[in-house]
Amino acid sequence: MSGSPVECGKGIFGESRSRRAGEASVTASKSQRAELALRDIAMAYPEAHEDFPWGERAIKIKGKVFVFLHANAEQLSLTTKLPASSEMALLLPYV
Repeated sequence: MSGSPVECGKGIFGESRSRRAGEASVTASKSQRAELALRDIAMAYPEAHEDFPWGERAIKIKGKVFVFLHANAEQLSLTTKLPASSEMALLLPYV
């Protein structure tokens, strides 16, 4: 495998999780792999950091929530603010 290990934050029970950049667990579902890919994109923003309030993954920029992410074997859930494009986003077929 290529890439160096990166910290993936803490699990809901406080355990530290790490993986190699771009690597998903062999047992991870498609939605869980998508969550990790979105996490990597969000963490690339300047001053981004990861937090786990209520056991959910939150990416913050300058201390303000940018996106909440949660995945299980069946689905991926994400929540974000869309002040300028919220009405357009609600028209999308997958919402």
